[in-house]
Amino acid sequence: MARDGVSYDLAKARIANQKSWEEYKKSASVVIDNSKELAYLQGQLDEILKTI
Repeated sequence: MARDGVSYDLAKARIANQKSWEEYKKSASVVIDNSKELAYLQGQLDEILKTI
């Protein structure tokens, strides 16, 4: 918050107005999950690259 010079309340309001993860996934043509280990991410990318 200090970096952007916004108040706590404004930061909370901005976060509350963002789309949910599910909303983003519905409109995406490709979803890459980088919350797991690197090997999993690389596997996803290999599969995606096969389709484009």
